[in-house]
Amino acid sequence: MSEIKEEVIKTMATLITTAFGLIAALAWNEAIKALIQLFFKAGNALTGLFVYAIIVTILAYCNYNHRKEPRTFRNRNARRLNIPVF
Repeated sequence: MSEIKEEVIKTMATLITTAFGLIAALAWNEAIKALIQLFFKAGNALTGLFVYAIIVTILAYCNYNHRKEPRTFRNRNARRLNIPVF
């Protein structure tokens, strides 16, 4: 029974962390939109959307590459040392 309780607690912690990540992403979304609107006036709406899309794509790519490498390193060392990886 304690294994189930531990798994539920881990799952809830993951869900809460994901929810905060989503809230932070939405906040950054609004901040980037406001910054782009500051530099591109209403007549350049299409240009602003493309700039926004490029910025978000670059951030997503950097985040993906940043998260990929440390996990590989951590997993390799954890296996070598017999440490469980979460």
